[in-house]
Amino acid sequence: IEIIKHPNSLYYILLGGFSSAPMFVFITNSSSVYQVFLNITPQNFGFYFGANTVLMIFCSWVNTKLLNHFHYLEIMHRFILIRMIPISVLLILSLLLDDHVIYYLVPGVILSIGLMPLVGPNASSAVLSQHGKLAGSASAILGFARFGIGALAGSLASLTQTNNNHLSMVTWMFVFTLLCLIISIKIKHTKDKAM
Repeated sequence: IEIIKHPNSLYYILLGGFSSAPMFVFITNSSSVYQVFLNITPQNFGFYFGANTVLMIFCSWVNTKLLNHFHYLEIMHRFILIRMIPISVLLILSLLLDDHVIYYLVPGVILSIGLMPLVGPNASSAVLSQHGKLAGSASAILGFARFGIGALAGSLASLTQTNNNHLSMVTWMFVFTLLCLIISIKIKHTKDKAM
């Protein structure tokens, strides 16, 4: 309770959970969307799935380099905004275009998920830096939030999916990325009021 009551801790915890939710939405729905809707063979599915991981590894490395020059909260807030760009474009294209889905869906998903290491870990750092003596408990809460919200996100996307179409997956990825942006704005607003 002490951790959650600390100024902005709950926001950072939720931010960590919401930032990873698009990945869980993708993990839950990608097999049916890619293999059934896009007719990608099971042999090639691994390459499409793995591309997200490659970008995540790269962005984790980029995050460590950026931390030498910028505060982790600055990186987090900026990349929440940057992450909104590909998922917003992806949602708009999904709503407007029925043809050539694979050409915008795959890169849009890769960017939306791949940029996650520039948001979630920095939100976790914010929580852990506030609770040095309770770092173990804070870490447990962060893990619970990440996997709890992820499980909820994947379930919602599965329940609302129709005809193995990609639109439900993309919509929920957008919703959780937007929630990150809303929380980011709330954190900045709270800090500005405190100053």
